[in-house]
Amino acid sequence: MIIKKLSLRFCCYVLFFTVFSFIFMVDAMETNMNLYNPKDIMENGNTIIEGGRYSYDSFKIQDHLFKNTYPSDGEKMVFLTFDDGPSLDNTPKVLDILKEYGVKATFFVLGTNLDNGVEYENLLKRTLEEGHAIANHGYSHNYSYLYPGRVINYNNLIADMNKSHELMKKILGDDFNTRVLRLPGGLRSWKGQSENLERLNNAGYSVIEWNALSGDADGRVVNDPNALFEYAIKTAGNSNCVVLLMHDFAGKAGSISAQALPQIIEYFRNRGYQFRTMY
Repeated sequence: MIIKKLSLRFCCYVLFFTVFSFIFMVDAMETNMNLYNPKDIMENGNTIIEGGRYSYDSFKIQDHLFKNTYPSDGEKMVFLTFDDGPSLDNTPKVLDILKEYGVKATFFVLGTNLDNGVEYENLLKRTLEEGHAIANHGYSHNYSYLYPGRVINYNNLIADMNKSHELMKKILGDDFNTRVLRLPGGLRSWKGQSENLERLNNAGYSVIEWNALSGDADGRVVNDPNALFEYAIKTAGNSNCVVLLMHDFAGKAGSISAQALPQIIEYFRNRGYQFRTMY
């Protein structure tokens, strides 16, 4: 009888601990899922966790563009980059095409657009939520303020970049941060580029130029999507690491640029390039 009572008590203990362990495991799984939701922004990052597998070190890309070094991975990479958005008419077109092809891109956002209302804020959120990388193109795009006398004014530039960054952070949340920036007009267009590149790097920013472009900001060719495609391919040449400049700005030019995008994606995909973003 004593043995039977002990056996019954032992079985009760086993049952209790089994149920307790199961509840603990389920709770832990739920907690883990909450901690690692793939749609969450990577901590102190410029994309979501799901988009992180496409991310590449922007400082390596900067060195490639300025020092002609080549990233050590050995793969053929193309970075689709879009400046001057978001726009209500063309950014959704670009995002739809990228989604259709399963491709991620880096968007160099112009802060002043985000002050145009909640629709623009929602476009920024959508861009992030779909796994693309958000980069900084400054707030104003005002050459006379940023580069008086065609000389880079570092204080004005960094204030302009910070204003844009804080606005994006306000919209996307405190976890968001981007160290990736592109100067309006590009760094090489202005005097004082070497010292200011060093200052920006010391402040933690990578500066991304481009080694290929579609010419969608050139009024001479924006009437023909095929002309943009051909120019993008011509300027990319045989590079195994292509940083392609395009735009998702408002207006006809942005619309023609979006029309050229499928051809561009198919060209690089058919030649074995991996589509990457920058962090």
